[in-house]
Amino acid sequence: MYKQWWWKIVGILLMLYAIIKGLTTPVPQVDIVEQSIRNLFYHVPMWFVMIAFMFIAAIFSILYLKKRDLAYDFWAQSFMEIGMLLGICGCITGGLWARATWGMFWPKDPKLDGVAIGMLMYGALFVLRAAAEESQKAKISSIYAIFVFPIFMAFIYVMPKLASISLHPGSGDTVAFTNYNAIAKDLRIVFYPAILGWGILFYWIVTLRKRQLSILNNITKQLLN
Repeated sequence: MYKQWWWKIVGILLMLYAIIKGLTTPVPQVDIVEQSIRNLFYHVPMWFVMIAFMFIAAIFSILYLKKRDLAYDFWAQSFMEIGMLLGICGCITGGLWARATWGMFWPKDPKLDGVAIGMLMYGALFVLRAAAEESQKAKISSIYAIFVFPIFMAFIYVMPKLASISLHPGSGDTVAFTNYNAIAKDLRIVFYPAILGWGILFYWIVTLRKRQLSILNNITKQLLN
């Protein structure tokens, strides 16, 4: 029993640490950003974990196409669905941060434009999967997931880096938080545990979703038989 729960307990403790320390730890004063810099412990880890989940989904999609085992498709679908959930949470927290920093929830910015396009591409994947014939869902979804991930990364990371002007830290002509040594030193002790905490918590949700998909598939088979 303990072997099945220890990592979940660690994830919960890390999340509690990130939430409490994120709200209470002293943070450096940065012009314009000010106290909203605390969102670094929530918004950014959500996006880091989302990107990791979408990459893992692409790997499972490759494995499905290679071995034609539906278990790999269930894992890929679960990682993509929970990755999208993280992306939505990231957009909400990012919108709140943007409102506090720039005065509006979704300003004109290359990074945010890329995020919108990337999220819509993954949304289209779910629509395509739902519309496909049952026998083709896994194959179509796997091919799409493999090709959409590098395009998604180009929209949210590469293109904003190449932009001449941007509001978002680390994109265009702006400086990333890591360039401020004083800030980076104080925030790392909360930031990295927050990434692990969000990752473990949402991976737990992924395993629950995968189990649900497997059960639904077994029930469907029994009904057809």
